[in-house]
Amino acid sequence: MMTSNKTAKTLLLIFQITAFMVFAGRAWQHLFWDAPYRTFFWDQGWMEGIVTSLSGLTWQEYATSPITDALIQGAIRLSGIFYALCAVLALLIRPESRRWMGRVLLAGSLGLTFLAFLYMKEKYFHTGQFFEYSAQIASPVFLYLFVRRHLSYTTLFRWICLVVAVTFVCHGLYAIGFYPRPGFFVDMVINSLGVSENTAHELLRIAAIMDFIVAGLLIFPQSQRVALWYMVAWGLLTSMARPVAQVGLDFFWTDLHRWFPEFVFRAPHYLLPFAALYILRYKSSSPYQPGVDMQTPARSSVA
Repeated sequence: MMTSNKTAKTLLLIFQITAFMVFAGRAWQHLFWDAPYRTFFWDQGWMEGIVTSLSGLTWQEYATSPITDALIQGAIRLSGIFYALCAVLALLIRPESRRWMGRVLLAGSLGLTFLAFLYMKEKYFHTGQFFEYSAQIASPVFLYLFVRRHLSYTTLFRWICLVVAVTFVCHGLYAIGFYPRPGFFVDMVINSLGVSENTAHELLRIAAIMDFIVAGLLIFPQSQRVALWYMVAWGLLTSMARPVAQVGLDFFWTDLHRWFPEFVFRAPHYLLPFAALYILRYKSSSPYQPGVDMQTPARSSVA
């Protein structure tokens, strides 16, 4: 048996770290590198009417102006500052915190949703590209719900399983070739494992099939633990593969600076399944009450 307040505190910490790493990684990306904002602001079909009516500029003047590029770059940097703020708040928020902190985290989730939309737009509106970011988008929402809403551990568990299943399935759609398989996936396998290109393609197909299988196994109580442990391990390995495959000795620090945030903001791919495993072990059918379970030594039932 585990006390309810200890369970709640541990889960809060997991949700805090998960949301922090998403926001910190995205802040790093936006502040020091780039984000696909230009795919939206330089889309003539979407933006020309707005630009010409509001600014009086022709599309050619707008698209070639260094001021336009500077404004877009400024928007990317401001987004990075906002995500950095969200990262700090993710570590500070508690059930007794002021409401505005939770609202900022939800605004951060909306920002991540817009970012996922931009990546989807870059990939010719592949729906799977958008939903592959489900775990990242949902992480601050789970943190908010945990500190602000009366949810049972069972409800939290089900929502986490749904989010991670969608993330893994969408990742598998690219790995198996339902959408064009990214060359980056192939290069990552080759660089990480030192295998041939044909072997890399075959390994990606196997990984995709496993993604589909474990997502399906989450439906059945008897197989949930096995599926979630696989997701923890595979989510961690695929996150680590980004810097491992891309960081070389010749430009070690530059490469690490570029690729380490790719590992950081993928934390939900393994930390959310870990949170689900923790809930599966200690969940209670009674609602978790913010500010009460953190302090009350009442005991919770073991699943």
